[in-house]
Amino acid sequence: MPGAELIGPAELDEIRELFSGDKVNLYRYDPGNHKTRELESLFASAMGVRFAHAVSSGTAAIHCALAAAGV
Repeated sequence: MPGAELIGPAELDEIRELFSGDKVNLYRYDPGNHKTRELESLFASAMGVRFAHAVSSGTAAIHCALAAAGV
């Protein structure tokens, strides 16, 4: 799969940290899910915008974009 070769030690450490807790919850709104909020904040900053919303797929991104545009 293209991009798989970009997973190195730093990425594996992040994955291990994510799954090492007593309770693994990958849902965005879980109080302990600081990684998603951190990603959204860093991405918004990199794009020069106030907000960013992480989603699970390209389809979900299109749904969000259409809803935001009022379609």
